Amino acid sequence: MDSPCWSCFLHGCEYVQIRGVKIKNPIWMLNSDGIDIDTSRYVTVSDCIIETGDDAITLRADEGRVKNKDMHCEFVTVTNCVLKTGICAFRIGVGTGIIRHARIHGIVIRGALNIVQLCTAYGEKGKADIEDVHFSDISAEGTDRLLQAFARNGAYIKNVSIENVCLAADVMTSVEVVDGSIDGIALRNIEMNFSDKSTDLC
Repeated sequence: MDSPCWSCFLHGCEYVQIRGVKIKNPIWMLNSDGIDIDTSRYVTVSDCIIETGDDAITLRADEGRVKNKDMHCEFVTVTNCVLKTGICAFRIGVGTGIIRHARIHGIVIRGALNIVQLCTAYGEKGKADIEDVHFSDISAEGTDRLLQAFARNGAYIKNVSIENVCLAADVMTSVEVVDGSIDGIALRNIEMNFSDKSTDLC
């Protein structure tokens, strides 16, 4: 409760189960992420309730600080969670390395700038390659955007799907490629209701 920085941070971990965790941080507190999974594999997250002012759950790739150079952020599942956030419900990216083989489903979200953000770099820093990440069965309200994706610094995003989603949103999906590549993003069975504030059409 009331964490001034990241609430739960896994870095270079294997065979981890996070279950039934409750995190409650002020909605105005920046950097108060809920659960950050960085260069870790064989991780399951389930039955958690997270309220935070920053990213609720992230998959990151800061591989340079991990001694095992064969480690990537991979083989991750997130299921049956309730999220409330001022920034991203799920931020996938940041760092330099690989993020892949993730399944996220059965999520309820209230209030998020982005339900999903795919970012290969934070500003000009980093080069995170993202592939084989799939979202399904999501319900959300009070959100700004379903998806924001940008590829920078020569990195790629590929084979990502978002399906079976019901949400209310203010703005539409945004996809940007700057010195990188995006290939194979699929949106299926999306029920989206826009507010009158919708201005960002892409």
